This record gives sequence, C-alpha cells and structure tokens, in this order.
Amino acid sequence: MIEQILRRLWSDDSGQDVVEYALLATLIGLGSYAGFVVLQNTIHDSYGTWDTGQQNLWVPQDPGAFSS
Repeated sequence: MIEQILRRLWSDDSGQDVVEYALLATLIGLGSYAGFVVLQNTIHDSYGTWDTGQQNLWVPQDPGAFSS
C-alpha cells in the first residue's frame, strides 16, 4: 500500500509548473535586488555629479564687485 502511494506521488507532476514559475520569479527578484545593490553607489554618485553641475551652471556675481 505504501509502495503504491509512493509510486503515485513520484509519477504525479501536477503543480510542477507552478513551482517552476515561483522559483523563476524568485530568481529574477533576487537577481534584480543584487543588481540594484551593486549599482546603488554608482547611481548615487552620477546623480550627485549631475546635480552639482546643474547648480553651478550660473553663479550670480557679487553685487559689491561693481562698486568703485
């Protein structure tokens, strides 16, 4: 009897595709997270450099510089 149950469980593959999709989604999620962790400092530095460049495009002159 136990042998028949084990054979049936071994040959039954219903639900297998759901498990495969869940594993694939987990793998993609973990890979994306790892990628963002690696790129985090690069993105931060790039945005900081861009922001500083934008702020330094025009620096007003000191009004006291024109007085004689």
